Amino acid sequence: MTNSLRHKSKPLKRDQPARQASLISLNSCFFIGLMLLSCGCPSNKLKFTHKQVLESDISKEQLVEHLNRNILGTENSPGIAGWRTSDAKIQVTGIPFPLPASMAVEAPRNLRIVVSHPITGGQEVDLGSNRDRFWLWTKEQPEMIVCNHEDASLALQHLEMPIQIQPEWLVEVFGVIPIEADEYTLERPQIDEPVLDLVSVRTSPTGHQVERVIRVNTFTGRVQEHFLRSGAGDIIASATLKKYTDMPNGTSLPTSVRISWPEAKTEMKISLGHPSVNPPSFATANSLWEMPNIDGARVVDIGKLSRQAAGEYVNQSSLSDDPASNIRQLRHSAPTARSLPSGKASLAPTAPVQLGVPEPITEDGSDRNPLGKRRPLQPLPDDDGIPEWAKDHSANKPIIQPEAWQRSEYSGATWRSSSAPRPQELE
Repeated sequence: MTNSLRHKSKPLKRDQPARQASLISLNSCFFIGLMLLSCGCPSNKLKFTHKQVLESDISKEQLVEHLNRNILGTENSPGIAGWRTSDAKIQVTGIPFPLPASMAVEAPRNLRIVVSHPITGGQEVDLGSNRDRFWLWTKEQPEMIVCNHEDASLALQHLEMPIQIQPEWLVEVFGVIPIEADEYTLERPQIDEPVLDLVSVRTSPTGHQVERVIRVNTFTGRVQEHFLRSGAGDIIASATLKKYTDMPNGTSLPTSVRISWPEAKTEMKISLGHPSVNPPSFATANSLWEMPNIDGARVVDIGKLSRQAAGEYVNQSSLSDDPASNIRQLRHSAPTARSLPSGKASLAPTAPVQLGVPEPITEDGSDRNPLGKRRPLQPLPDDDGIPEWAKDHSANKPIIQPEAWQRSEYSGATWRSSSAPRPQELE
C-alpha cells in the first residue's frame, strides 16, 4: 500500500507547476480586465458616489446667493459679520515653527492681527486696518508703515514692496464680506474639475487691470480659494481655505488658511484655533480698530510717498504746520515730483526697511490735499490700542528675562526684550 500511495503522489507533484501557472494566468487576466474596464468604460461607474451641493449648471446669481447665506444669514442663522480668536497659530516662510497670534475681523474693513513671541509673549507684529487706513509694525524694524485705503493701489504700483498687502482682500478672504453679483462674472476654468470661478476685473489708478477671483468647489458648496491675478495671468497673491468648521450659530468658517505671494516666494499658514463668531465685545471694542501708538516707532505714510512718485504734488510745508497728533512730530525732506523719474519710484531708503522710501513723514489729517476731497483721518488713540483678548494666549506663559529689559510698547503689564531700539536711540 505504501508503494501505491507513493505511485499516486508522483503525478500530483508533476502537475503542481502547471496548476500554479494556471492560477497566475487567471489572476493576471482578472487584473488586466479591471484595468481595461476602468480605461474603456465610463469612469463614473467606478467613482464613489458623493452628494454634490451645487449643480454644475448653476447660474451666477444662484451661486452668489448660496455663498452669501453664510455671511448675511438666514431665518435660522445670523450669518458672519465678524469673528475673533486668541489661540491662532501663524507660520511664515523662513520661520521653522508657528507663532502664537490673536486675530479679529469685522466687515467691511476692520482687521487686526497681533503676533507674539512664543516664549516671552511680547508682541512681534501688529497688522491692522480700519475704515480709513491700514498699518504694519514689526519689532525687527522701527518704522510703522501706514497707508490710507484710497492710496493703497497707488502705493502697490509705485513702491517696491516685497509683499503686496491688501487689507480689503484679506477681510474678504476671512469670510465676512458679502459678494456683489454685479461685480463678478461666472467662469468654468476646468471642465473636468468641480470648480467655478467668480471673476471681478478692476482697474488700478495707473490703468492696470487686476482680477479678483473666488474659486468655489461645487461638491462642497464652499469657497476653495481666493486669488489676485494680473492682466497677464500672473498670480499676485492666493489664499487656500481648508478645514471648514461648523459654528454654534449655524455658519461655517475655514479654520486653516494658507496665503501665498509667489513673486516674493513667501507663504503664511494660519490656523485659527477656536474662533468666536460675532462676539458681543465687538459692539464696544472701538479701540481694537485704532492704530496703536507704539513708543519709538517712526511713521511712514507710503500713500503720500506713492503720490509723490506718481507726480502728484504734496505740499511739504503743510506737513510741519499740522498738529503731530500723539506721535512725535517728524520732519521729512522728500524729493519733489519734478525730480522723480517716470514709472516706479526708486527712492533710496535711509532706514532698514524693504521699501523704497526716504525718511518718514508726519501724519497729515487735513483737507488741504490738492488731490481732491478726503475724509479726515481718525485721531490716533491715547492708549496702546491693544485689547485684553489679544493678550489672552500669552497671559499664562512663563517670562524668561534676559539681562536687560524695557517695558512693552503695548501695556505696562507686558514685557519684551530690549533688543529693539529704545526711543532715545531713534531721536
